[in-house]
Amino acid sequence: MKKLLSTIFVVTVILTSCGPAGEDRFQMDRIAKRMSDSLAHLIDSSLKDPSKYLNLNVPSRPAQPVAVPQPTAAPTATPAK
Repeated sequence: MKKLLSTIFVVTVILTSCGPAGEDRFQMDRIAKRMSDSLAHLIDSSLKDPSKYLNLNVPSRPAQPVAVPQPTAAPTATPAK
């Protein structure tokens, strides 16, 4: 009788613990589908009208001049004594 009760208890715990995971998976799939659709819509609309997504109000930085290394002074020789 103990084995039967413990088996029923174990089976009940296993079956109840699997229930919420199925609901969570369904919700995660629904969120993933919604995000996938949103990204697809964004990509399609940006390909149709790319100027809408360009920020033309930002001034471009002027090119920085390239630093030219200055020649160093030639080493002076010390007279030999």
